Amino acid sequence: MGLTILFDDSRRVPDDILSMTGVTSFGGLIHGRRTLLRHAQEAAQEAGLPPPVVLATRAAVDEAAERAGSAPASTQFLLFPANLAATGPRGHLTQLLKALSQSAGNHAWPVRTAADWTGLVLVEQRLAEGAVGALAQGRLREFVSRRRKDFTTPDQADLGLVDLRDPAQFVGFLANNFDARHFNSISDGPDYTLVKRSRDRAKLRREFEYYGLLPAQQRIYFVQPFDFQDDGETASYRMERLLIADMGIQWVHGVMTPADFGLFLDRVFSYVTQRPAKRVARPEGRAVMDRLYRDKVVDRVALLKGLPAYRDLAPLLARAVGGVDALVERYLAAYEALRDRFPADRLVVGHGDLCFSNILYSKTTQLLRFIDPRGVESADELHTDPYYDVAKLSHSILGGYDFVNSGQYEVALDADLRLTLANNAGDRDWAQAQFRERLTPAGFDPLLVRLCEASLFISMAPLHIDVPKKILGFALTAQSILDEIETARAGAA
Repeated sequence: MGLTILFDDSRRVPDDILSMTGVTSFGGLIHGRRTLLRHAQEAAQEAGLPPPVVLATRAAVDEAAERAGSAPASTQFLLFPANLAATGPRGHLTQLLKALSQSAGNHAWPVRTAADWTGLVLVEQRLAEGAVGALAQGRLREFVSRRRKDFTTPDQADLGLVDLRDPAQFVGFLANNFDARHFNSISDGPDYTLVKRSRDRAKLRREFEYYGLLPAQQRIYFVQPFDFQDDGETASYRMERLLIADMGIQWVHGVMTPADFGLFLDRVFSYVTQRPAKRVARPEGRAVMDRLYRDKVVDRVALLKGLPAYRDLAPLLARAVGGVDALVERYLAAYEALRDRFPADRLVVGHGDLCFSNILYSKTTQLLRFIDPRGVESADELHTDPYYDVAKLSHSILGGYDFVNSGQYEVALDADLRLTLANNAGDRDWAQAQFRERLTPAGFDPLLVRLCEASLFISMAPLHIDVPKKILGFALTAQSILDEIETARAGAA
């Protein structure tokens, strides 16, 4: 008996999902550094099954129905709608497919949804042509109901799948898509809320305290957390579940037009320029700068070099950037040379991690909300160097962080055997130009923004050791930024 998976990607995504991601079919949606189609293909391979047959058009579905009618009698067919996605760990879909490949008979497992009926349907060859034909006509539920005597009554076990046509399930599915650390989880809570949970209890408490310490005029920009809990093993808090995709998702999927992105930048720079500030003496301001842009880089690189995976990374980093020590040396030289250009006379109330994955934004309503700020324990700790949040924006817009973080990049050897980085951003010059144009009027030196951005790409390396290839991407990006800085300085000399 053989199992053929028919991956039905012929249905256009609903308009609200299209507006969030720009993808026209669910198979192209990126999650966990892969498209949903790639997830299905890899899971089938790991389960020892043939590659799924992708049904991308109505014509392909009709053709599959004809082929099913002439397939060997021992063949079973799994009708797998592309709008269904596994919510569990990486291997969940693999285990599910293994279990289904060992099932005999005909089965239909409905998946809870707010939209019309959907689910997995497993059929023997004798029913396959009719089932696939019904799928093409959008009448699969009627087919199963009409032939219910041929189907085994499904058990009520949760398959661990969600229907991505439902905006609530879609946003919840993508909540952990880009930047969740290994000790965090985000799950559905009661009454249209999300629950963020972490084993790093102190960190989560600091995040929770951040909102309560914010000046009142800043709270409008943030999703409000509530119901903090600490059971001694993990801590958690709840927040409203907004049916809005984060900007990391939208940026990687290319959903933004130049006009859309301009409006987004208007909203973000409104926040940036209105952050409450306090005047400080230059030595105090420089001490904050040095801690963020010098000491953290040095400390994080030392952490990286102490990790077991660094042994394998070191020769690759040597080929890519001359080694991590050489990269840091270049960076610190640039920092010392440009240090006096920083104003260093004020600190601002900052988010602390204003990357795209922490920004929820609706291009339809221009609603903007921030999540996951750097935690604090006192009001004084809210204040940071003004450039830090802007550098975080820059490393998404200019540096392509979200493409590396989501696996949409390649590190390859060029003709001279040098490692090079290419991402899937396509033409984003227009977006980068819009961002650069806003920097000087908002009071930021573009060269200093890039310098701070370079520090981020270096210092984040040990935090992403779970995917060592990312570290090569970050190092190559930092090198490119330093090349730009050194060229600009040479031209100004």
